[in-house]
Amino acid sequence: MPNVMKIYLDNVIVCGQIRTDLEPAEMAAVQQLGSQPFKDRLLILTSRESWREQDRTNDAAVRAMLRQHRDGVPVVERDHSVLGFSQSHDHLGGFIASPLVTDIVDDSLFTALKAEGLQDADARHLMYAVCNGCDRFVTLDPDFLNRRHVLAAQCQGLRVAKPSELVAELSLGAKDNWGTTRDISLSGRALLIVLTILSAGKRWWLPLVVAPLLWKLWDVAAGRRSRIGQPVMKLIADGITWAVWLSYITYSTVSFGLNLGHWYGWLIGIAVGLVVAQLLGLLWPHRWHLERVEGNL
Repeated sequence: MPNVMKIYLDNVIVCGQIRTDLEPAEMAAVQQLGSQPFKDRLLILTSRESWREQDRTNDAAVRAMLRQHRDGVPVVERDHSVLGFSQSHDHLGGFIASPLVTDIVDDSLFTALKAEGLQDADARHLMYAVCNGCDRFVTLDPDFLNRRHVLAAQCQGLRVAKPSELVAELSLGAKDNWGTTRDISLSGRALLIVLTILSAGKRWWLPLVVAPLLWKLWDVAAGRRSRIGQPVMKLIADGITWAVWLSYITYSTVSFGLNLGHWYGWLIGIAVGLVVAQLLGLLWPHRWHLERVEGNL
């Protein structure tokens, strides 16, 4: 399923979705994840571990309600493993073969997750998410949220997030929309460079006005960019970002310095360049902020 993000729901979210008893902001986020425009971009899963936890519910009515809604969230394929078969014979020639099944699908990962402080059931949830190639583990359980930085080392790219955090990430088009946005963005920057160079022949200060205006207008037209998944394109985008703002600051410094003819002209040029670059988000682009925050999730 191309361009589909695999989401694992912890039992807290699965039960909360059925009982609608999560805190309002997170409840709204869970409902958004199951509706358009996100529904077609997500493969939402849980595991039989959620079923086992639900079966331990003391309230018979609640337990029955949870069982009734199990078909609402599919379970991952790898949440058990067959170790072999136990065979027995009776004196009449009868034969019985029983499978030996374990719910630990990756011993080393399960052990590592427990070493980070997770209880057995929580470690199984996260193990299933990792072993089934999920991209996000969605939960409100503080046992996960308070450990997500240390758990990241064991999670092979999977990230732990609240429902509201995932909705915010998807709303920025971080995963699926990068290809289209990249093409629009790069073509816009090329046009910006051409028009800025042409404006330099009119007035020395004109490129200092034209460049930021075109940059901002193109941001509004093309939409806000966020994370970039492909390493090569990320390198190109970062290179363009650094080249543009360094060129702008250099041009601002030299232009003010030469045209004002005093030492303070150079200082004004540096100040103008830095202020404009920061206002445009070039010194610390929003995408870099997202990637840094995600790295700590």
